[in-house]
Amino acid sequence: MDIIAPIVVGLASLGALAVIIPTIGQSMKMQPYLYANTRTSARSGFMLKEKDYQEMAQVSYPKELFGVMENTQYKDIYARHNEFKDLSKALEKNLFETFEWVEEISPKKLQKLVNLINRKFEIKEVKKILNHLKNQEDLTEIDFVSDSFLKIKLQEVRSFQDLTNAVSETFYADIFSDKTIEDLPMINTSLDKKWLEEVWAETNKIGDPAGAVRDYWMTMIDLFNTRLALRKLEKEINVEFIVEGNVPIKDLESASDLNQLECVFEKTCYKEHFSKESFLDIENCFFKYLRKLGYELNAKFTLTSGPIIQFMIEKELEIRNLNVITKLKLNNFPKEKVEKLVV
Repeated sequence: MDIIAPIVVGLASLGALAVIIPTIGQSMKMQPYLYANTRTSARSGFMLKEKDYQEMAQVSYPKELFGVMENTQYKDIYARHNEFKDLSKALEKNLFETFEWVEEISPKKLQKLVNLINRKFEIKEVKKILNHLKNQEDLTEIDFVSDSFLKIKLQEVRSFQDLTNAVSETFYADIFSDKTIEDLPMINTSLDKKWLEEVWAETNKIGDPAGAVRDYWMTMIDLFNTRLALRKLEKEINVEFIVEGNVPIKDLESASDLNQLECVFEKTCYKEHFSKESFLDIENCFFKYLRKLGYELNAKFTLTSGPIIQFMIEKELEIRNLNVITKLKLNNFPKEKVEKLVV
């Protein structure tokens, strides 16, 4: 009996140890995410609430709108800029700097992925240059490019060939091969597609920790595919759909008008918000779904990338809402129209 008791106690201790060790290991894996999630959650507390958007929709532009913004993180932006173009650029800068901060605080395993997501700002700048070249306008300052060497090269662009040379070391360089400025619509669409595919490929490399990004990105792919389907309704464009979305490609390919497109969405997760009243309303269904998805991702991946991705979704929707409200108020749109377009 005296011999058996220590053996039993010893086995019980080993069993407890077997439970504790995996728990410690799991906690160590979660630790880098805890820091980033805590920081993003703290910033989420300063985001605009539904009542703020309601107040903005009711006022007239600009003085009353500035008053509503007085108690928000955007008060200095609205105080400094009276013209919509300048204000919108300042809001974009705020978003750009916020997303760079997210990349900085993200766990090392996610940093490359967040960096790829942030390359959308760079691609916007490339598109801006293309539009200026197409319209034979003077090029403006390059604002939102993180790569300082690339930024310098883009600032020196004076022709389409200059631009082709400037982007020769980027992941989207091949898009410019054998193209001219007359291929602008196809280049713009291909840039979006390449960016989405690069991010998707990186989520596959990372695996489980990127689960929230994968779910988020499937909606971004659906948005791209829907925009492409709408363009194909108007004219032929030689760009293929991306297959990794929620909406079946064969259904999008078979839709020959908006009524058929509506039938396609009746079978998807976007049906609750879908409206064919305008192209903007169609796009809005994805943004409304993204807000809902953000909460779901936070709950589903709460110990890894969920809170980070929800913050990025919410921040981008916030900047979009501010642009929409301000622009509509500038053009004297009624309150009902403004409220409808706020996500």
